[in-house]
Formats: sequence, structure tokens, C-alpha cells
Amino acid sequence: SVVIAVLLSMIFAILVLSRAGSAGGEVERYPYGDLLKYSLPLAFSTVFVTLLMQVDKLLLGVIGNESQVALYGVALNVAMFGARIDVALGTVFSPMISDLWNRQRVDELQELFKTTTRWIFIFSWPIFLVLAIFAGPLLGLFGAQFREASLALVLLALGQFSGAAAGNVGLMVLMAGKSHLELANVIA
Repeated sequence: SVVIAVLLSMIFAILVLSRAGSAGGEVERYPYGDLLKYSLPLAFSTVFVTLLMQVDKLLLGVIGNESQVALYGVALNVAMFGARIDVALGTVFSPMISDLWNRQRVDELQELFKTTTRWIFIFSWPIFLVLAIFAGPLLGLFGAQFREASLALVLLALGQFSGAAAGNVGLMVLMAGKSHLELANVIA
């Protein structure tokens, strides 16, 4: 579904962009090469991340059993709850990042990055603590057997917190127009 969505989005973008230049009677050429140079690595990155998000469960299904996959899946979903703060703040700050980069205001961009990273850390830390301290009772809400995944929840929450505490590095790379670096990062 992700591959189909990417292809349909590209077709739609080309159709819209080809009509956008012809509004005033004079046909203006849109730089499709620039669009593709930025968008194709990002599209492949998105497809690859979507696949990576399933590999852990598939691998556990091969080497483990259905019960372990269920325990892990619930622990992962609970751990991911705390990681959404960086996404929320990234949505708010991404236009600012892009604007500052394009105007070459690197000092202000550094300050914005430090500030958003600090906010992400401040808001993520309590969530991580709650997930780590109350892992058993939280997982128990899904059924007594899910308490068994407490250690997995603590480790997954620690991983999510570590990623969030690093700040919106990936977003900075994308807003600077370096989608090929994001693809390399995802592949690595």
C-alpha cells in the first residue's frame, strides 16, 4: 500500500505541477529534476522504514511463537507512545527550520534545534519514567499475561527516549534539502 501511495502521489504531483505553470497563458517549466532529486530518496526512505517497522515482529515470529509476538507487539506500541512528542514538535517547527536554512541563518537554526531538543527531552523524560517504573501495571491493563513483557517495555522505552532525546536530527536533514542523507541513514 505504501508503494502504491508513493506512485499515485508522484503521478498526482506531476499532473498538478504541469497545470500550475499554465494559468496565465504563458507556460512556465517546472523543475521536475529538482523535485525528483529530493522526493525519490524520501519515497524510498519511507518505503524502507515501513518495511523495517515490521521486520522485528516477523523475525520474532520465525524464531519465537505467537505469544511472544503478541507480548512484544503490545510492549512496542506502549513504548512508542512516548516517542510521538518529537513528531508533534517537528510538525510545528519544520517550516521554521526550512525557512532559517534557506535564509542561511545558521546561528538561529542552531538555537532552534537546541530549544526543540530541550523541549523534547523535558516532555519525554517523565513519560519514559512512567513507562519504566510502571511497566508491569501498564502492561497488565492488556491482561495479566502481558506483565511478562515488562523488561521488553523498559528497553523499548529507553530506545525510544534515546532517539527522542537526540532531537529532530532527521527533520533537520530533510528541511535542509538533503533527502539522500536521510535515505543513507535509514539504510544504515
